[in-house]
Amino acid sequence: EEKRRKEEQEKAARASGTTQGSQPAAGQQSSKTDDRLWTTKYAPTSLNMLCGNKTQVEKLQTWLRNWRRSAKANFKLPGKDGSGLYRAVMIHGPPGIGKTTAAHLIARLEGYDVVEANASDTRNKKLLEEGLTGVLDTTSIQGYFSGAGKRVDPEKKKLVLIMYEVDGMSAGDRGGVGALASVAKKTQIPLILICNDRRLPKMKPFDHIVYELPFRRPTPDRIRARLTTICYREGLKIPPPVLDSLIEGTGSDIRQVINMLSTVKLDQNTLDFDQGKELSKAWEKHIILKPWDI
Repeated sequence: EEKRRKEEQEKAARASGTTQGSQPAAGQQSSKTDDRLWTTKYAPTSLNMLCGNKTQVEKLQTWLRNWRRSAKANFKLPGKDGSGLYRAVMIHGPPGIGKTTAAHLIARLEGYDVVEANASDTRNKKLLEEGLTGVLDTTSIQGYFSGAGKRVDPEKKKLVLIMYEVDGMSAGDRGGVGALASVAKKTQIPLILICNDRRLPKMKPFDHIVYELPFRRPTPDRIRARLTTICYREGLKIPPPVLDSLIEGTGSDIRQVINMLSTVKLDQNTLDFDQGKELSKAWEKHIILKPWDI
C-alpha cells in the first residue's frame, strides 16, 4: 500500500514538473553547485565530528569557557587542570591534523567572534615590535585590524584572537617571539597561538606563560571513517585499502588527503590501488622523524 502511494506521488510530481522536497541521491549534483573547498565544505560542525585529540579539545573548551571567570580572579585560580592560570593557550602538533579547525569550532561553540592573524607575516612582527606588548584589548584589536583592511564590528565585545604560524617567525626574529610572549602575559582577550614545532629553541620565551595543548596525529581508523563519509557524499568510490595508502603516504595529514580526493573528483569517480599509489607518491611528504616523534 505504502509503495503504491509513493509511486502515485512520484507520478504526480513528474506530471507537475517539480520534485520539490526531494533530496538529491548520493553522488548526484544538485541544481546549485557548491564550489567551496572540500576542507571548508566538510569542516566539523560539532565536537564528535573532529578526528582525534578529544581530550585536548575538551581542555581547550574548558579554558575558553572559564576565561572571563579566570580574568576576574586575575588568573590566580588554577581550576582542575591548571588552565585558569593562563591568559593564552598554545596548540601545537603536525600540520593538517585539525589544530585550527578545533580552535575555530570551540570559539564558535562558546559564542566568541574570531579575529585571525598570521604571526609569521611582516606586518604582525612590526606591530609586535612597535608596541602591542602593552595591553591587548578589544579596542586595540579593532584599531589594528581595521587598519589591515579587515573589518571588526565594534559591537562585538566577545572576541578571541587566533594567531597562526607562531613558529614561522624567522630564527633571527627573537624580538618578535619575545614580544608575542609578552602579549600572552598581558592580553585582555583570550589568545590562541598555533604552531607546528613547539620544541624549537626560539619558542623558549613561551615556557610557563601559555597553557600547553599538544595535538597528535589521529589514528588511521578515525581518518578513514571521516574520508569514507566525504567520498560517499561526493559519489566517489575508493576502496578502504586505497584510502589507507593515501593516509599513510601523507603522514595522517587529513587536510592533504581531502585536497587529494577533491583533485581526483575533478576527472574521475573511482580510484584503484595502483592509481592510489601513484597519487600518494606524487603528493608524498618527506617527514624527518626526530627522537621525540619516534
